[in-house]
Amino acid sequence: MPWEIFVIINLVTASLLVPLQRLLLRKEKTEPIPFIVVSQLLTGALLIPFVLVNGFHMPDLSKHGFLIVAMFLLYSFGHYLYAHTLKRV
Repeated sequence: MPWEIFVIINLVTASLLVPLQRLLLRKEKTEPIPFIVVSQLLTGALLIPFVLVNGFHMPDLSKHGFLIVAMFLLYSFGHYLYAHTLKRV
């Protein structure tokens, strides 16, 4: 599948996801951290069929350990801030 199709799928799903996230986070009792965990688990669950159909092999990550940990921490912090921002809007 050409990459343009993936860009179109990403644009459509991202434009539908932000209003849904705002709707789910607008209640005062909603906590952002469980929301982040559930959204990441759902993302992973949606990727499993794609991986099973197309296959996946793990590359050698031993050279990039520090960068992977830094990416994980920065992405988690950014997602936390994003959820708090959506809750306030």
